[in-house]
Amino acid sequence: MQVSPVNAEARGYTRSLGLETRDFLRLLVVELQHQDPLKPLEEAEFISQAAQFSELDEIKRGNALLERMAGGGQDLFKAATLIGLYARAETTGGPVEGEITALVTGDAGMLVEVCGQRVPMNALSAIWKEGS
Repeated sequence: MQVSPVNAEARGYTRSLGLETRDFLRLLVVELQHQDPLKPLEEAEFISQAAQFSELDEIKRGNALLERMAGGGQDLFKAATLIGLYARAETTGGPVEGEITALVTGDAGMLVEVCGQRVPMNALSAIWKEGS
C-alpha cells in the first residue's frame, strides 16, 4: 500500500477534522495490517511516521501550554512582580516566611517559591518589601 506524504493543505484539513493521537495510531495500525507482506513498510518510512506521531504529541502539549499562558497571561505578569518581595504563607508544614525567589506555573496553578518551598498564591497571608 503506497502512502503519500501529508502536505500543508491536508494538515489543515486534519486539524479541522479534529484528528487526535488515537486516530493517528489507528491509521498506522490499519496501514500495517494492510501492507504487502512481500514489501513491508521500510524502516525509514516507519521511523518517519513515528517521528510525525511524536511531533503531533509535542505540538498538542505546546498548544495546551500556550492556551494556559494566554488565559492567565495578565495573572502571570502580575505574579512575576512579586519576585524579590517577602511573604508569609501558611502551609501544611507550618508557617513559612522569606523572600519570594521564583514563580512556577503548572497543573497545580501558580506557585511562588519562598525559602525553597513552593507555595500556592492563595496561601500567602502577607507580602512586603524588605525593611517595611
